[in-house]
Amino acid sequence: MRSLLSELAYRGEVFCSRVQGIAYDRPSRNGEHLLVRRVSDTLRVAIDIGANIGDWTAEVLRATRCRAQVVSVEPDPVNARMLRTRFGQQLNVQVLEAAVSDREGRVTFVTGATGSGNGYVDHEAAGPVEVVARTLQNIVIDLGDPEVDLVKCDVEGAEMAVLRGSEQLFRRSRISLMQVEYNATWQRGGQSLRDLFGFAEAYGYALFLATPLGFARLPSYGVGLEDYRLRNIVLAREDSVHRLSPYGPAGRARVEHERSSRGDAAL
Repeated sequence: MRSLLSELAYRGEVFCSRVQGIAYDRPSRNGEHLLVRRVSDTLRVAIDIGANIGDWTAEVLRATRCRAQVVSVEPDPVNARMLRTRFGQQLNVQVLEAAVSDREGRVTFVTGATGSGNGYVDHEAAGPVEVVARTLQNIVIDLGDPEVDLVKCDVEGAEMAVLRGSEQLFRRSRISLMQVEYNATWQRGGQSLRDLFGFAEAYGYALFLATPLGFARLPSYGVGLEDYRLRNIVLAREDSVHRLSPYGPAGRARVEHERSSRGDAAL
């Protein structure tokens, strides 16, 4: 009986996590592609940071019927070549071979066996590939400083560095929506969701968890959220929140919000 209950508890945990978009890496089902489709009718400029081999870029092109302008940014030279081959005929796709960070210059990038590997580290660290580093701020300026409708950021634990390098864009409200991936690489990099909540609050952006069911509010930070399990979180400018058709906090986010509201450390 105990084994059966343990197995049921495990399966229940997996199911509940996936419904919340947690620890579920399939973009077609974890809310990542849903975000693209939800805003596709007004999506004009998109930036794919950590583009890998371009599946997210392709989803944007499919959802907008190739109307959107997309900048695909990828530091891995092999992946960047694949992107140029894949989108070479798309005049509205620009491939930028670079890492995105909080400063311009060069950084050492550690590649992985499949995709973008372990992200990039600072210039003093050892690694096989030295790549150009750009800030999101300067990438947007090079485009003519348009309003950016959607940014996807998946850079293996360096997401907060990307955000720090885009502070002027957020201060000027030039980014409508930005999706960042949170996972165990944040812990290795010394980053936390507390940092993300602080950044969003500083610039007047709301946070939402991307799920297969839609976009759940993340109204307040709580240490119980800090589990370093894979999830996609959306920063939304105030006038863009309605585009997500969000619903209230669920799961651990709801528990942490109620704990914060009541001042109850026991929840």
